[in-house]
Amino acid sequence: MKKLIIACLAASAFVAFADDNASSTAAAELLKHNKKDFLLLRAGGGKVEKPGTKKGEIVIVNAQTAASSSWIDEQLAYFNKETHFNVTQRSGSFSLPSPKVEGNMTIYVVDDPALPVSLIAPENRWAMMNIATLKSDKPAFYEARVKKALSRTFGQLCGGMASNFQLSLVGPVTKTEDLDQFPSAQLPFDILERMRFYMSKFGVEPAKIATYRKACAEGWAPQPSNDVQRIIWEEMHSKPTEPMRIKYDPAKGE
Repeated sequence: MKKLIIACLAASAFVAFADDNASSTAAAELLKHNKKDFLLLRAGGGKVEKPGTKKGEIVIVNAQTAASSSWIDEQLAYFNKETHFNVTQRSGSFSLPSPKVEGNMTIYVVDDPALPVSLIAPENRWAMMNIATLKSDKPAFYEARVKKALSRTFGQLCGGMASNFQLSLVGPVTKTEDLDQFPSAQLPFDILERMRFYMSKFGVEPAKIATYRKACAEGWAPQPSNDVQRIIWEEMHSKPTEPMRIKYDPAKGE
């Protein structure tokens, strides 16, 4: 009975796959030889980015040397992946009261014991995150605090001041040690979604992301980069571009 149920589920998945306008022959081969590629084909061939849809730039200016630049690099990669914004990094300096704004928004990472952990000035398009207040005799804590504080500053500058999830990274922090309670340096998804509308007012828009199948249907897909995308490419480009038209024959009536 158990084997019968599994067989029925597999058959249903295959039928659903065929109904999704995929090549049943190609699907059968992938299911037989490479289940990972079969699932990728079911998912539309993976995600691709439409060129020219990403607008604006958020610049992280590293104005300190005490914390490893690799920690900032890791958060930079995370911001780009999760928001699909154009987030870049460069070296520079920070000076109050009017820091130089680079790109559409600028986040400065500094090391100054005289400053608080962060300053957020969204109307002026800049924010500052201060690592001097985050130092710890435990290296792992120090690294985690820097990453968490940078994520908080990024979220707050980009419109995510508070989340529906009260225990998330943008929750209340009254002292440095409060950062240690958060399990990771990732922002909650409602903050990430809120950024899209907010940042559009500052000229920053995310790239358009779609499945490879949808990109083919819309006519902007890049050349296939693997066998799964090649199957989708050939299938989508073999479809007629014009609908079939049937002429009315008076002799046959309606």
